[in-house]
Amino acid sequence: MAPRAGGVLTYADDGNAWLAEPVPWAMAAALSAAVTRGVVRDRRVARARRQAETFDWRQVCRGIFRVYDTIHDDRLKFAVESV
Repeated sequence: MAPRAGGVLTYADDGNAWLAEPVPWAMAAALSAAVTRGVVRDRRVARARRQAETFDWRQVCRGIFRVYDTIHDDRLKFAVESV
Protein backbone atom coordinates (compact mmCIF):
# COMPACT_ATOMS: atom_id res chain seq x y z
CA MET A 1 0.00 0.00 0.00
CA ALA A 2 1.38 3.38 -0.98
CA PRO A 3 0.23 6.84 -1.96
CA ARG A 4 -0.49 7.30 -5.65
CA ALA A 5 2.21 9.97 -5.87
CA GLY A 6 5.94 10.45 -6.03
CA GLY A 7 8.81 8.12 -6.70
CA VAL A 8 7.01 4.95 -5.67
CA LEU A 9 5.18 5.13 -9.01
CA THR A 10 8.41 4.24 -10.81
CA TYR A 11 7.88 0.63 -9.72
CA ALA A 12 4.41 0.39 -8.18
CA ASP A 13 1.19 0.32 -10.17
CA ASP A 14 -2.35 -0.99 -9.75
CA GLY A 15 -1.18 -4.43 -10.81
CA ASN A 16 1.43 -4.89 -8.08
CA ALA A 17 0.43 -2.55 -5.26
CA TRP A 18 -2.50 -0.98 -3.53
CA LEU A 19 -2.21 2.68 -4.46
CA ALA A 20 -4.40 5.41 -3.06
CA GLU A 21 -4.71 9.13 -3.07
CA PRO A 22 -2.70 10.48 -0.14
CA VAL A 23 -5.71 11.19 2.05
CA PRO A 24 -6.68 9.21 5.16
CA TRP A 25 -9.91 7.61 3.88
CA ALA A 26 -8.35 6.49 0.60
CA MET A 27 -5.30 5.06 2.38
CA ALA A 28 -7.61 3.22 4.80
CA ALA A 29 -9.56 1.71 1.90
CA ALA A 30 -6.33 0.59 0.21
CA LEU A 31 -5.12 -0.99 3.44
CA SER A 32 -8.40 -2.81 3.84
CA ALA A 33 -8.14 -4.16 0.29
CA ALA A 34 -4.52 -5.19 0.84
CA VAL A 35 -5.34 -7.34 3.85
CA THR A 36 -8.46 -8.94 2.36
CA ARG A 37 -7.52 -12.45 1.28
CA GLY A 38 -8.49 -13.73 -2.14
CA VAL A 39 -7.35 -14.56 -5.65
CA VAL A 40 -6.98 -10.92 -6.68
CA ARG A 41 -4.80 -10.21 -3.65
CA ASP A 42 -2.67 -13.30 -4.29
CA ARG A 43 -2.07 -12.26 -7.91
CA ARG A 44 -1.13 -8.74 -6.91
CA VAL A 45 1.25 -10.00 -4.24
CA ALA A 46 2.89 -12.35 -6.78
CA ARG A 47 3.35 -9.47 -9.25
CA ALA A 48 4.78 -7.30 -6.46
CA ARG A 49 7.26 -10.02 -5.61
CA ARG A 50 8.38 -10.31 -9.24
CA GLN A 51 8.80 -6.54 -9.44
CA ALA A 52 10.80 -6.47 -6.20
CA GLU A 53 13.11 -9.20 -7.52
CA THR A 54 14.14 -6.91 -10.37
CA PHE A 55 15.80 -4.74 -7.71
CA ASP A 56 17.87 -7.64 -6.36
CA TRP A 57 21.52 -6.55 -6.09
CA ARG A 58 22.64 -9.27 -8.48
CA GLN A 59 20.28 -7.91 -11.13
CA VAL A 60 21.22 -4.31 -10.40
CA CYS A 61 24.95 -5.08 -10.63
CA ARG A 62 24.51 -6.93 -13.92
CA GLY A 63 22.79 -3.86 -15.33
CA ILE A 64 25.53 -1.54 -14.09
CA PHE A 65 28.24 -3.75 -15.55
CA ARG A 66 26.39 -3.88 -18.89
CA VAL A 67 26.54 -0.09 -18.96
CA TYR A 68 30.25 -0.12 -18.08
CA ASP A 69 30.92 -2.75 -20.76
CA THR A 70 29.11 -0.67 -23.36
CA ILE A 71 31.06 2.46 -22.41
CA HIS A 72 34.32 0.51 -22.51
CA ASP A 73 33.51 -1.05 -25.88
CA ASP A 74 32.56 2.35 -27.31
CA ARG A 75 35.82 3.89 -26.07
CA LEU A 76 37.86 1.07 -27.59
CA LYS A 77 36.01 1.40 -30.86
CA PHE A 78 36.60 5.15 -30.89
CA ALA A 79 40.30 4.67 -30.06
CA VAL A 80 40.75 2.19 -32.94
CA GLU A 81 38.92 4.48 -35.38
CA SER A 82 41.09 7.43 -34.31
CA VAL A 83 44.34 5.66 -35.17
